Amino acid sequence: DAGDIFSLGSVLYEMTTGSPAFSKASPGETMAAILKEEPPKIASLPNLNRIISRCLVKERHKRFASASAVADALRSSGERRAVRKSTPTVDSVAIFPFVNSGGDQEIDYLCDGITETLINILSRIPKLRVVPRSTVFRYKNVQIDQGRAVRELNVRTLLTGRILQRGDTLLVQAELVDVSTDSQLWGHKYNRTFAGIVTVEEEIAREIADALRIKLNLAERKKLARRSTQNGEAYQLYLKGRYLWNQRRKPALEQAIEYFQKAIGCDSTYALACAGLADCFAVLGTFTFWPPQEAFPRAKSAAESAIALDDRLAEAHVTLALVSMFSDPNREIAEREFKRSIALNPNYAVAHQWYGAYLCFTSEFERGLTELRLAQQLEPLSPMISVQLGVGLYLSRRYAEATEILQHVVAFESAFWPAHFFLGLACGQERDKTRAVMEISKSAELSGRHPLTLSGLGNALGQNGQSDKALEILDELWARSRNEYISADQFALIHLGLGDEKLAVQHLQNAVEEQSPYVVWMAVDPRLDVLRQRPDFQAVLRRGYKRGSASLGSEGQK
Repeated sequence: DAGDIFSLGSVLYEMTTGSPAFSKASPGETMAAILKEEPPKIASLPNLNRIISRCLVKERHKRFASASAVADALRSSGERRAVRKSTPTVDSVAIFPFVNSGGDQEIDYLCDGITETLINILSRIPKLRVVPRSTVFRYKNVQIDQGRAVRELNVRTLLTGRILQRGDTLLVQAELVDVSTDSQLWGHKYNRTFAGIVTVEEEIAREIADALRIKLNLAERKKLARRSTQNGEAYQLYLKGRYLWNQRRKPALEQAIEYFQKAIGCDSTYALACAGLADCFAVLGTFTFWPPQEAFPRAKSAAESAIALDDRLAEAHVTLALVSMFSDPNREIAEREFKRSIALNPNYAVAHQWYGAYLCFTSEFERGLTELRLAQQLEPLSPMISVQLGVGLYLSRRYAEATEILQHVVAFESAFWPAHFFLGLACGQERDKTRAVMEISKSAELSGRHPLTLSGLGNALGQNGQSDKALEILDELWARSRNEYISADQFALIHLGLGDEKLAVQHLQNAVEEQSPYVVWMAVDPRLDVLRQRPDFQAVLRRGYKRGSASLGSEGQK
């Protein structure tokens, strides 16, 4: 197949030069390079360069007809000895989602949980780069082409695993493969009861470190062996909670809270369960599934409990920083907790992501964009981090750059509604109102008509002269507010799109009083620029800063 010949050419190029043929700063740029660019020539080996170039030619019909034809060309080139296998230190690994071999959905949470726990444990090894969860879970439930995965993730080794339930016993099988040499570095099978599954990840992690010949000092070995709980039931409850939390839906989050609380009931010293509980409340507040006055205090309390039990949990420090960012009057707490998280785990992309967002909310755009770009470098395939970078560019009024980033995300993740939503906002600021309505409409459809997307759509429709449709959305949100929490800023944005600035400001005042997460956006959201000179809006901003989540400049962006 012509696609296989292209892949073969890519491997030959990297084996010869030690560098990928089409390596760029982001997945979107890499894909563009594959489609449009030629790799740098191998000037010292002209015959080999000609063969590899023919493998990588864009027109499929011009490539070699088969791998054997490539082999014949290499044999006759006179430069075959120049092709060498790269032998870098094995310092990177991707842990793919463990497969549920029996297909029993009741243990799906174990497959995801063991994968995520292994990622977290192995990330403690300073000499090992571990591909983050948000990236490897893109490969869940798909047939993995290991060669392609290695190139996409820029790793040399892959860990795969399977779980099979037999009565009350679990069979866990794991295998570590060096794809560059197509050899197994390690493999093992474990038979455990459900209660005994708590020890499996620790054993796998220790044996992987040995298989990769990573030398650990005593402190690092203790860190690797650190177990969050000895209680098997608490551990299973925790995994169930994380499985539901990752779905980011209100019913799932509320059920996850129950699991985390039960886990804490089984083991009151279980710091990770407290952190999971904090994350649930934080998402419920940030996504406005719950009123912020209910969600954020609970998130703060749970995060503080987690940190009191284990101050080394970077995730708990990020959650505490997020709560402070959205609801705490003390800006210093957010700054301190973000920095503490990054110090604990400099490779924790989510910490850089949210610290970058925080800095943009406080109008420190260059510092914020630097953190966001670092997060993207750590997790180049994470759609949410790329979207957050696009949001940072949008808030800093760099709309063309924001549009470019967000278009790349939409191209690769067409069903990811935040990408469509913020692409629509950026298009609206570039005066492409028709595209703005189209993209935000798509985000509303994909999100199940989340109030955030509906308020954005109502604003865009009003700006586009479609007042009747904007009013329909306004009526829908008012009707829904009888049974669910709809933050006041959602109404404000629609009234603003309809041109009623006075009523928009009144609703923004209500948003401040109800401690809406949108308060942190008010000084920097371009959609509010039309209000910047109004004394009543300036009064709202001052009240928001006095109450609020960050000491933002009173003038905002003009």
